[in-house]
Amino acid sequence: MSTYGAAAAQSQKLSAPCSCSRVEISAVLATIPDELRARLQKVAVDAYRALRVRDYGRVDIRLTETGEIYVLEVNASCYLEKSSEFAMAAAAAGLDYPRLIEQIFSRLPVGPKQFPQGMITDRDLGFRIAETIREKLMTLVHKEVPYGLTVEVEHLGKNDEGQRLVHALIWLERESQKSIVIGKAGSVLKQAGTLARQELRELLGERVHLELWVKVREHWADNERELQRLGFEV
Repeated sequence: MSTYGAAAAQSQKLSAPCSCSRVEISAVLATIPDELRARLQKVAVDAYRALRVRDYGRVDIRLTETGEIYVLEVNASCYLEKSSEFAMAAAAAGLDYPRLIEQIFSRLPVGPKQFPQGMITDRDLGFRIAETIREKLMTLVHKEVPYGLTVEVEHLGKNDEGQRLVHALIWLERESQKSIVIGKAGSVLKQAGTLARQELRELLGERVHLELWVKVREHWADNERELQRLGFEV
């Protein structure tokens, strides 16, 4: 979560809390007192948790002259785009997007390493394989089944031919979703399996034998115990 947005916001003169068109902004960054920084961070954390964001995220905040705090957006992808509220406000002050990024990085403190050198993820292999399969499925059925679909790797091993053996369960929330995910004569499931095997072969550096089963467990997405069992942080 970024406190840079709060720093820039403190130097703004706001005539309305939710109208960018009526904002006069100074391009000079302000120093944030410790007490105010703590308030801003608490608001950001509360918004982050309320939206159940996982891993990294960025919270953009606007602070009025009277001390009112407004959360502009919570970006779960942790990207600052040109169309973001904060980037647009900076542009209105004459600070274009490339220079804004330079200003942000020049002020970021150097912290300790969070992970060992060469480590690209803190997720285990089973979770990464499950997410690869889920991504391929959602690419095919996201319009018909936008939510309520997850994947659980039940078994990892080797078969007699030396291939990586993966048994995965596709969990749905409703029985009516099974025919969509499986497809006519298994067409959707076969296509998702083919796409997933191709990517897993590159990820693992070996041939992959993938077997998929589709099952229904109602309201699994609303059950914290189920979410934790499936590897999600709640």
